[in-house]
Amino acid sequence: MQTVYCIQRGDGLFYAKQQWLALAQLKQAFHSSDYDVVLNELIEYNSKHINERLAVVACRTDEKGRPTALASGEIA
Repeated sequence: MQTVYCIQRGDGLFYAKQQWLALAQLKQAFHSSDYDVVLNELIEYNSKHINERLAVVACRTDEKGRPTALASGEIA
């Protein structure tokens, strides 16, 4: 298992380019193993939506490299 990074909104939803997804749909969320790529995406989104509270969070992956759970232990 490796770690990837995702963008999480203050209400717990995850960024997926066109929409926000619940934890149960985490596999479909925008993610990258490169922290800088995710941080850049967060900055670009936040420049257009200044009232959003966003954070980059670490996630564990399945065998295909898709996020399945937050590194803190919450399971999707």
